[in-house]
Parts: sequence; structure tokens; C-alpha cells
Amino acid sequence: MDLSLRKVIMSQLRSRLICMLMITMGACLAAGPATAPTTQRAVVHHSTFDFLDNYRIAHYLDCAVEMQKLDPRNRAARLRELADDVEHASEIYPLCRMLFEAKGKEEFRRPMIGAPGFVDRGQTADWPLEPITLYRGIPILVSTGYSLGGYAEEPKSYLEYCLDECKWREEKIAALKAEEIKKTVNDFISSNPKVAKQAEMLLKQAE
Repeated sequence: MDLSLRKVIMSQLRSRLICMLMITMGACLAAGPATAPTTQRAVVHHSTFDFLDNYRIAHYLDCAVEMQKLDPRNRAARLRELADDVEHASEIYPLCRMLFEAKGKEEFRRPMIGAPGFVDRGQTADWPLEPITLYRGIPILVSTGYSLGGYAEEPKSYLEYCLDECKWREEKIAALKAEEIKKTVNDFISSNPKVAKQAEMLLKQAE
């Protein structure tokens, strides 16, 4: 075979090979990736202890007053909406302690969110409405933090317990002006010498 004929044959083979490669690549691109990419929605969890940060008595008074204006069915619906709100769900714990009370001689149990520390370094038995205490009608945060070794009870779970096992508090909650709140907190500190070391934390709640 002379050299010119060999060149022609080789050129034809290269052309066919290039065509076959282009067809194969086109088919692969049309078919898409062998494994379809998977998209997962980010799972967002509320923080159990958000309510401890920047706790303000006036905010909880206002919320409770508005809730008590509603009939029980709508009140429960509003609380369920709050329990589903990722940013504010943990507010359910203090609000439930304000809005509910035990039926008869039954227990109104605390939310199961860990072992609390208190402003007076006392015990859970000393603060039956932990994480708050209702002092002259205002909700003062008495828990300084929690130690949790497992999983905390979800706000929605604690709310459903309150709706099923407790009753709405009969005593009406009133909104107060900032000066009245601050005076009441000062009275609380004066009447409880053991909390004096946490006076700054307590007074901040009245801002």
C-alpha cells in the first residue's frame, strides 16, 4: 500500500472515530447525570432556651393580656401558632406558666427542659412556677439557666400537656407601665435578700 492511500484511510478512520465520540457525548449530555442531585430542606430547630435571653416582663404581660381577651378555642390556636414559630417557640414555657393552673389538687408540672439554676440558688420546690414566679401579678424570670443531659421537651408538647391536663388561669393578668414593673421588681428583690446578687439580671427584665 502506497503512502498516499494509507494517509487517506487513516484520515477516514479518524473522522469516523470523532463522529462516534461526538454522538456518544451528545447522548450522555441529553440523558443528564447518572445520579440525580438530591436537594434536602434544611431542618430548622428552635432553641429551647431562647426565652432566657433578653427576657422582658412587659412583653410577656402584653402577650398574656392579649391571649386572655380571646375565647379558649382561639387562645389555644394562637398558642399553637407560637409553638410552631421557630424564632419564638420557647416563649411558650413562661406563657403557659402564666396562663394555666392546676385542676383541683392535681399537679401543674414544670416543663421538662433540664435541671434549673435559680436566682437564689434554691430548689425547684421553692419556685413552683419555674422558670418564672408570679409576684404581684408580674412574671419574673427566676431561672438563670439549665443543665440538660438529653432532649428537652418541645414547646408544642408542653403546650398540649397544659391544654389537656390543666385549666386556664382564672386570675386576670394586667399590663403595667414600665415604672410600675420596675418598682415591683425592686420590691421583689427587697423582700428576697437571697436574690440580691442577681439584682442586675432581675432589674434588666423590667426595662
